[in-house]
Amino acid sequence: MDKFQSKSAIDKKKAEEGLDPYADFDGSPGELFFLKLSHFIGKNRKSIGIGFLVLFASLAGVIGFLEFRDNQRQSATAKFEEMEVLLQRQMVGVDQRIQAYEAFLLENPAIELRLWKELSKLHSDKGDWSTAASYLEKSAKQIDEPKEMKAYYFGMAGVYRDAGGELELSLQNLEIASSLLETNLEVPSFKAWLNYHLGRVQILTGKKESGIENLKKVLLAEPKSESQLAEIKTKASYLILKTQSEVP
Repeated sequence: MDKFQSKSAIDKKKAEEGLDPYADFDGSPGELFFLKLSHFIGKNRKSIGIGFLVLFASLAGVIGFLEFRDNQRQSATAKFEEMEVLLQRQMVGVDQRIQAYEAFLLENPAIELRLWKELSKLHSDKGDWSTAASYLEKSAKQIDEPKEMKAYYFGMAGVYRDAGGELELSLQNLEIASSLLETNLEVPSFKAWLNYHLGRVQILTGKKESGIENLKKVLLAEPKSESQLAEIKTKASYLILKTQSEVP
């Protein structure tokens, strides 16, 4: 420290004259770094202090907001589960349950993903495939990770769109779902399920070569238990043969 203090006046004078105040410093690189750092902090003490205060205030605000959102979700989840019990006791029908869920969603957007999923299921029970798919599509767009979950929502939305006769929208959803799992080796059964539906819809929309290619991927899938895909592999094989026989 004595070495640093003894040079401070000289360094200041050199700096005022436009010269490098550290040109003749004979200490180690580490000592030079800390010398420059101490001079910088001394010159900018006020702005650095304000910067730290702003940083801490921002962090506190972010943490507070996250805690607030978490509390909102916990509170909304508890209320929703209470409502679920009440609706089950009252044995309300699908339409009444949908109305109750939609009203609850307006007041409790903190658990919108759960409510969208529940509403999708209820609308699919009614055979309203378009609305059921739209809720899953909204859910999928809100999810970044895990990709398997995002792919599941898009995949199911594709199946629902297909059931409702909206083949182009079905194809879009299934293609997105498949692309999300393109390099994933952990869920072979789910990928095979996706490839089957994607291949089938591609064939229905005139993309027969791409459809057959995806159906062949189903046959190559290696699940942990072969029985998991026995039925879907049989369907894929039949559809491949049927499509190839129709190609002129």
